[in-house]
Amino acid sequence: LNRGFFNSGDNRLIADRRGPAEANVIDAQVCALDDVIDDAPVDFVKIDVQGGEVNVLRGMAKTIEANPRLQLFVEVWPFGLRAAGTSTQELFDLVAAYGFKVDMWGHSGRPDTIDFEAMSKRMYWSTDIHASRR
Repeated sequence: LNRGFFNSGDNRLIADRRGPAEANVIDAQVCALDDVIDDAPVDFVKIDVQGGEVNVLRGMAKTIEANPRLQLFVEVWPFGLRAAGTSTQELFDLVAAYGFKVDMWGHSGRPDTIDFEAMSKRMYWSTDIHASRR
């Protein structure tokens, strides 16, 4: 886990080249949400993991399938997604594949009206989405 050098809220499971790496890296265990939840009912999940959102969604496929009323609130940070080896397109494709409809939060417009490619060049631009199957 790379702890944010300039921002204590910017901790990631990806390489951070903005500060002295040795001082900011700590060992962390990672597991899939499906391995922790078991069969507990889940209505809402907030995901804000600095670009690792696609991996979190992949690790909760059983939870998503077992909870048809589940709603997601997900940060979309194009720069962080790209740094983690994924993209906004992959994130939206995965959310749609799970059967969710997306609403944007904090911006006027729909996901298909925002130029995420252009936004990904701005390191600190992000938005949030609300996803539900209702």
